[in-house]
Amino acid sequence: MRKAVAFIPARGGSKGIPGKNIKPLAGKPLIGYAIESALAVDSIDHVIISTDSKDIEDVVRNKYSKNNKCQIFHRDITTASDEASTESAMLDFVERTDIEFHDLILIQATSPLVESIHLREGYEKYLSEQLGGLVSVVRQKRFLWDKKGPLNYEPTNRPRRQDFDGHLVENGAFYITSREKLLQSKCRISEPYGVYEMPESSYFEIDELTDWAIVEKLIEQKYDAEKRNKIPNDIGAVVLDFDGVFTDNKVIVFQDGKEAIICDRGDGMGIELLRKSGIPVWVLSKEQNPVLKARCKKLKIPCIHGVDDKWSLLQSQLKDKKIDSANVIYVGNDINDIECLENVGIGVAVSDSHQRVLQIADLILNKKGGNGAIRELADLINAK
Repeated sequence: MRKAVAFIPARGGSKGIPGKNIKPLAGKPLIGYAIESALAVDSIDHVIISTDSKDIEDVVRNKYSKNNKCQIFHRDITTASDEASTESAMLDFVERTDIEFHDLILIQATSPLVESIHLREGYEKYLSEQLGGLVSVVRQKRFLWDKKGPLNYEPTNRPRRQDFDGHLVENGAFYITSREKLLQSKCRISEPYGVYEMPESSYFEIDELTDWAIVEKLIEQKYDAEKRNKIPNDIGAVVLDFDGVFTDNKVIVFQDGKEAIICDRGDGMGIELLRKSGIPVWVLSKEQNPVLKARCKKLKIPCIHGVDDKWSLLQSQLKDKKIDSANVIYVGNDINDIECLENVGIGVAVSDSHQRVLQIADLILNKKGGNGAIRELADLINAK
């Protein structure tokens, strides 16, 4: 059985974007995209992060140390300079590691659009075609020139874009070779060569801040599309917890014992949009604070409060209203919401929910409770 290692070089001395490998991109450290994609591929036995940075090491250990496949390799300082090649870091690992393996899959952290399916299919192609090296590419339909003239078309017979095959360009996402060939050639790929074609959007590598803005937008659009696809076409009701969803889970207590909370006006507009769409919205809360009733009254939505067993009461409400639980969206943030989240069609968590809630939620919003999470959900539903 051939063993494969995913190798992710991540030096700490980036100058174009300082600290870019652990800088949050669409809510996740840049390097996290490459790591998570590699960890999800069964045919990859080890995921090695080669770094000279304690900060990068700390982030990786904090987020991925529970997965035994993920390991830190302390790269030699001579392989981490601006002038050092990626190959020098690869060879440093191969020559010093105790891990036994056949194939090395180099994954660049600067290409966060690489997905596990690309790595899996690329490695399968590398093996089935018995290649010496495989490189990820994208198809570019551009007309190339040098100082002497056009390189890939005839100006007097300019093809239409739809009739133009274009050309393949390295996107820098991943490369595959064998341990043996790397040691022989000192190069990340060797003959016979093969290519794995990725989507055109994966052309972008993050080297400058302009690249960062483009890729972040692409990732956000991808995430929004994935979230929209999880929303049922026929929504019977949207049921919301209050504290930690409408609010940031904090309360203001005055000297006389009265309490106050802060809500997001955007969330109020989100609820109005849902109501105008004809979707029933109501609140189900354990709290009995009168401020909760006042807020719901202003938003013109029913409020059931003082509830200890939320799922039993929700079941009863759905039965009375003849609503199928499979068509219900429930939004919560804490452990007393878990039973409801697990038993409705779509369980939704705000981004700062309890860890157990985040683990079981079908959909996790970008926004925190009390900071536009309800409006985010309403916009996803209306964009469906």
